[in-house]
Amino acid sequence: MTKKAFLFPGQGCQTVGMGEALYREYPMVKQAFDTAKAVTGKDIATLCFQGPENELSQTVNAQIAIFTLSMGIFLALKEEGILPDMVAGFSLGEYSALCAAGVFSLEDGIRIIAKRGELMQKASVDHPGAMAAIIGLSNEQVEEICQEAADFVCPVNYNCPKQLVISGTIKGIEEAAAASLAKGAMKAVPLNTSGPFHTALIADAAAEMKNYLGGFTFHAPTFPIYTNLTGTLLGQDTDIPAHLENHMTHPVKWQTTIEAMLATGVSTFAEVGPGRTLAGFNRRIDRSSKIYTLEALEQLQDFITYCRG
Repeated sequence: MTKKAFLFPGQGCQTVGMGEALYREYPMVKQAFDTAKAVTGKDIATLCFQGPENELSQTVNAQIAIFTLSMGIFLALKEEGILPDMVAGFSLGEYSALCAAGVFSLEDGIRIIAKRGELMQKASVDHPGAMAAIIGLSNEQVEEICQEAADFVCPVNYNCPKQLVISGTIKGIEEAAAASLAKGAMKAVPLNTSGPFHTALIADAAAEMKNYLGGFTFHAPTFPIYTNLTGTLLGQDTDIPAHLENHMTHPVKWQTTIEAMLATGVSTFAEVGPGRTLAGFNRRIDRSSKIYTLEALEQLQDFITYCRG
């Protein structure tokens, strides 16, 4: 079989009801949710399955929920004897990729994600901001628009051809969005976030995250991780606290990451977690590769069948 890669989604893919059928069918999914409850004291399963949506979507809850479900699906696949040749994760999803590759345990991962969500939610209060997806312009056009804006705004998520997310102050986003539409962008879509994430404006939260990570033990990954910080292979001896500090304040180079994985011979990708956002990006990056989404029971079973040939 050709090489396969697991991709882990980031914040924004959460929906009420996510993972419930998988929880009932696969013991490893249930185990992940039980672990999250034991570590955090929060009933993440009930929050995912019943909501309410406004509570699930709070950064401090959404990040734990997405990470927990993603890891539950990964552990279910592992239990079936299905492992990837390499992994990558989008923003928050990079933590899932690190955990899947054994850099830290599930329990420590939940602790780390809980802290990250807490710090990012606080950062959105201390530094109010916004994000928007600019669709239909080249990266260079959007970069130039951001440079010319009077208020702080910068490109942060290089998702796929003709789609780049910008982040910054509310005024900066409004100005850059208007300028993008005037330049011929098809859309400038506000994202459901309240902070200027992946920018220097949250550097204080990133520094606090690094300090917190100093209390954990990290291990070399057991299989290759492509990091969206650089779009390249993560080194075996990477300083994880320093890496994740930079990861919070720097752009997500997703298209570069996928292209690097394709260059190694990957032809099958699986989006391991809720949603299908990454599948959409992949189809715009390279239509020749196969992409599975694993958010539903039937989808996971189909992928297991495929992997067994």
